Amino acid sequence: MLFWMLLTGCVDGGTDEDGVVEQGMLFACLENADGEILNAEVVMEAIVGAPADPGPACGATRNLQLVDGDGTSWVLGFEVKDADGVDITPVLDVAPGDEVSLRFRNNVVWGDVSGFVLEDFEGALIVAADEGSWGGALEPGEVDGVVIERGRDVIATEPSSCQPIEGFNIVFSADEKTVLTPVQSRIVHLGGQPFTGMAVAAWDYGEPDGCSIADATGFTSWALVR
Repeated sequence: MLFWMLLTGCVDGGTDEDGVVEQGMLFACLENADGEILNAEVVMEAIVGAPADPGPACGATRNLQLVDGDGTSWVLGFEVKDADGVDITPVLDVAPGDEVSLRFRNNVVWGDVSGFVLEDFEGALIVAADEGSWGGALEPGEVDGVVIERGRDVIATEPSSCQPIEGFNIVFSADEKTVLTPVQSRIVHLGGQPFTGMAVAAWDYGEPDGCSIADATGFTSWALVR
């Protein structure tokens, strides 16, 4: 709009020799028995349930069943792909029976964008992710101890039939500052603990030259995984 092994290394990213801005994809969704939740914020404390098949609205690589205090079942979906469409979704540090808390938000403007923060019963981060279009779904300060933002400098430019596409870094400012170029992953230390920071996509349209794209959005897509 994006769980095999936890990514601890680094995937080369940026731009290739042809001037293509590298772009991965992140997908996040939350579904209950009535279907996908749109234009809504859902906050809950829940128990991780046994693996369950999602409905058609939320079919991601990883689908986590959550049962809230009212006994309502939800499915949290999470998926990350690299610039070649290869699935690089990391494993989540959860198991059936774990107590967790979830803040999920889907904003609808011209399009829609989702993001979420999942924490354990002690309030420690498990995973946070933002699809990052239309300004993003998460607000500053919603992931304790870290600021995640797009870099200021253009690092790559890709021509198009109208406005050029400009690529950027993503900066994770936690215990230290970590600068990643899409599509890269690297260890980010948060509160002394190692997390995998994933820069999925960071681009926007440059200045128009004779034409412009109406209702356009760039992306700042990222994930931070324990």
